[in-house]
Amino acid sequence: EVAPVDADEDKLKVAVMAVRASDSIPKELVDSLTALIPQTLDDFGPFKAITSDDISQMLAVDALKQSLGCSDVSCLAEIGGAIGSDYMITGSIFAVGEKFLLQFQLMDISKARVVERASREYTGNLPGLLDEMRVITKLLVRDILAQKSGTLLVDVTEEGATIKLDGTIIGVSPLAPTMIAGGLHTVNVEKEGFILFSRDVEISENEETKLSVALLPSEEFKRRHIESAQLVRTMAWVSFGIGAAAG
Repeated sequence: EVAPVDADEDKLKVAVMAVRASDSIPKELVDSLTALIPQTLDDFGPFKAITSDDISQMLAVDALKQSLGCSDVSCLAEIGGAIGSDYMITGSIFAVGEKFLLQFQLMDISKARVVERASREYTGNLPGLLDEMRVITKLLVRDILAQKSGTLLVDVTEEGATIKLDGTIIGVSPLAPTMIAGGLHTVNVEKEGFILFSRDVEISENEETKLSVALLPSEEFKRRHIESAQLVRTMAWVSFGIGAAAG
């Protein structure tokens, strides 16, 4: 009898340690943010998340007690090895006034070293904070997904706008579809006289992602346009007056 194939067998296993947080942040919120990490990872194809609850069940009592005070790379690598993970995500969230500071890292267990770090500052409501946690998670695994490329099509309403991907210029609108690495990227579109456009986009393997960009005139641009129109009208009236007087 042939044993059934485990669909998760070939996936990269990522252990997610409980998020550390300042005392002013409610435990329920910390738990919700921690739970978002494995949920986000599982939404990607290549990953199988190991939650903090899973880790608690897998470790022996003594090892679990040690893990609670474990923070250095070598100690965390031992825990990761004990539970059979390929990578591990650890991090913390601090509240400074009305601002949240999120600091996270991704560790390669086989190399026992941190391979990616991501930090975000956020001020706003709860749904926005949850979105920031999703972005952090995607940023941490972006390089792992880099080999899984897709196509990005940026459709801009204005011609001659500069298009940047993660801070690097990739072209000027209109721009043909561009093949880029999978994962999360930041797209900026800018043109003199218009408000800067910025958006995070997620690129999936062998798929085309279309980003429609409607650039909005800046206040300075609109002011100059109004002044120019007024000048044209004034000149027209002056010309009309001169013509009438001459007649």
